[in-house]
Amino acid sequence: MCAMLLNGFQSALYVIEERAPDVSVRAATLCMVGGIVGAAIFYSAIILAAGRMMPWREILSAHLPAVAAFDVLSPTGIVGKIILLVSIASLAKTWNALLLMASRILLAQARAGMVPAAFGRLNERAGAPSNAILLVTFVSIGGMLLGKGALIPIINMATICIAMILVLALVVLLKLRRQQPKSPGYAVPGGLTTILVCLSGAVLMAGFAFFGPLLQNPGHLPLEWMLMVAWATLGLVLSRV
Repeated sequence: MCAMLLNGFQSALYVIEERAPDVSVRAATLCMVGGIVGAAIFYSAIILAAGRMMPWREILSAHLPAVAAFDVLSPTGIVGKIILLVSIASLAKTWNALLLMASRILLAQARAGMVPAAFGRLNERAGAPSNAILLVTFVSIGGMLLGKGALIPIINMATICIAMILVLALVVLLKLRRQQPKSPGYAVPGGLTTILVCLSGAVLMAGFAFFGPLLQNPGHLPLEWMLMVAWATLGLVLSRV
């Protein structure tokens, strides 16, 4: 699930055209890099702190590992409750980033003629795709009402899609670099080596995500695969509207 749970760092790039006039593309990109560095430091600190509070075997058996670890800091468990509230706020932040990205993807697809043009209309005051935002919001609320049982299959399906998108993006990057070798827009620190290392990791992640549900329930057609077929079918229908 890493592709899904560690997703969202790139949300700044989805609204790059909505940036203020005094904000450069470089500044927006550096914000994304800063988010990755900050998240890496934060999650590493949480793991190290939790591991020093109680034995790791007890942490693994806990329903909410980080909360259980911080609970031991005070007799009343107030620290653990604070961590739980912070986690809930963090989850809301994650879903907010996903809502932002999904609505801008709909905007791009509408401009490309892949979905109805109505999703490409911008609000005159805010300059944001209001119709796309409304649709994603209602779909997200509907997904919450499906209950806990639907959460894991949806996350698994999203993980597969995100991992495959990473693979596709890197393959396209390689193609564009080959077509326009002198373009500074496709420069990458470390050059081709960095891209190939990232591509290898993305392919492995996509493979684990795609075949993971099948390995967990051998002999049964994964629900995630059926959901992806249904989602692809819906996409084809919308592209013909």
